[in-house]
Amino acid sequence: MTVLELRRPRPSLRPLLALAAGGALVVAGVVVAQPLLRPTVAGSSADYPFYGSWAELDAHTDVVVRGTLTSAQATDVHGYPETVGTFAATHVAKGEVTRAPLQVAYVTPGASPEAADLVVGREYVLLLDEIDGRLVLVSDTQGDYAVDDGRAVPDEANPVALPAPVLAALGLTA
Repeated sequence: MTVLELRRPRPSLRPLLALAAGGALVVAGVVVAQPLLRPTVAGSSADYPFYGSWAELDAHTDVVVRGTLTSAQATDVHGYPETVGTFAATHVAKGEVTRAPLQVAYVTPGASPEAADLVVGREYVLLLDEIDGRLVLVSDTQGDYAVDDGRAVPDEANPVALPAPVLAALGLTA
């Protein structure tokens, strides 16, 4: 007579691997979905790209004007802190300015670390993008240059200087 050896079946690794794969998918889903679930302020650095050269900045700019900010009104009509400023343009270096004064939208100062800190009564060069009929700064840190003693002064976080032809069209010097 033969003695049958009773072997204990070898445990399968399939359930353990399936559990590990499921856990990895959950972690990946959280990592991908978390930024989408967090409220963001439009105009934050996540929304505005940074341009390393005038050619890149110019390619994303529809209008370049020099003038004075004459008023500013904070609002949240679009669901985020925004200021709509009235801008009296004196020079146009790029684009068409068909309405005067200009209404320019930008993130309200203090609402984001990069928000442009435009001051009523001060003269600026503005680089604007036209979106759905609205003029907005092309970038929080690169959309405005203060005018000081006939020169366009960029924000300290903006390494891009305006080129000589643009400065000349705006009545400014380097």
